[in-house]
Amino acid sequence: MMLPPPIPAKADANPLPSRMSYDEVLLASGQAESSMGESGDPVVMNSGFDMDKRPQQAFIRSIALPGWGQRWSNRPVQGAFFTAVDVLLWGGVVLSWESHLSNTKHYESFAVEHAGVIGDHNLEYYVDIANFPDVDSFNEFRRTQGDYINQYTENSDYWFWDSEDNRSTFKDLRTQAGKDRNRVFLLIGGVAINRIVSGIEAARGLAAQKSKFLSNTSLHIQDDPSNGATLVGIAYRR
Repeated sequence: MMLPPPIPAKADANPLPSRMSYDEVLLASGQAESSMGESGDPVVMNSGFDMDKRPQQAFIRSIALPGWGQRWSNRPVQGAFFTAVDVLLWGGVVLSWESHLSNTKHYESFAVEHAGVIGDHNLEYYVDIANFPDVDSFNEFRRTQGDYINQYTENSDYWFWDSEDNRSTFKDLRTQAGKDRNRVFLLIGGVAINRIVSGIEAARGLAAQKSKFLSNTSLHIQDDPSNGATLVGIAYRR
């Protein structure tokens, strides 16, 4: 007794949930060429996400230029934030350094005019002349401390302030120049920290994107009885 041939199951016209967007890769005899890459691997078209990007690459980019790693991984808002911080910090470095140079030049010329300072000197010398009215007072203080070596004995080391007000003004100028210099170092430290934070954030952000993409992606395979093709659907829940 012969049995009737099996009736093929009706193909689902919509194998993917309607709330998902999907890309189709056809792996069939007549359509494989258009869906294969040069290497022969299936191509997922218009996936919207590049799985080849790695967090390490994002990290290196943002270390080199804050925000680059974020923009490279399609997160422009975060990238703009870190880039803006970097620009502001470098702007602060430049302005603080210029202020330091200006105040240094000012207090040095002020010392020449009001204390009779001769020639160029190191920072320690300018600290000393800010704290003592003249070179003899400084040397006398050293001798009372039992220090007969660290004294100013050269003619080029001479100073004598013409008034206490001018010595006080000089002290303020030198102090401000020192603050400007310290601010430069702090801002450069901020530049380094911003780069490290930007790199870490770029790497973590890309890793989170990849994790979300994989968790929301599913593979659907269905035979198309009309032409014998195999339909492979990649579904991504947005």
